[in-house]
Amino acid sequence: MDEKEQLIWSAGFFSGLGGFQIVNNNGSQVIRFQGTTGVHKEAMLKLADAMEVNVTQVTIKGKKGDTIAYKIACSSKPLHRAMVKMWPYLTTSRKREYQKLRKELAA
Repeated sequence: MDEKEQLIWSAGFFSGLGGFQIVNNNGSQVIRFQGTTGVHKEAMLKLADAMEVNVTQVTIKGKKGDTIAYKIACSSKPLHRAMVKMWPYLTTSRKREYQKLRKELAA
């Protein structure tokens, strides 16, 4: 898969996964993305590679037993780098969501 194909795939996967939030980080407000999913580890690693961030394995406790999931969490700078790369391929709703939070941070 070439770089453009990887970005298109990643943008599609990213658009349906996780969410953004504004969090307090050592006294500064930053936008953070967090996605946790029970999908195959390979898919999360592929997305993390395109975003240039890390994946962590987490255990989700449930009534029917524990589930292994994979989590991507990144803050403003690495998130912004990833958004710039994936921007042409992201869904309109994901773009709007990100732009809204950037405006809130700038205010």
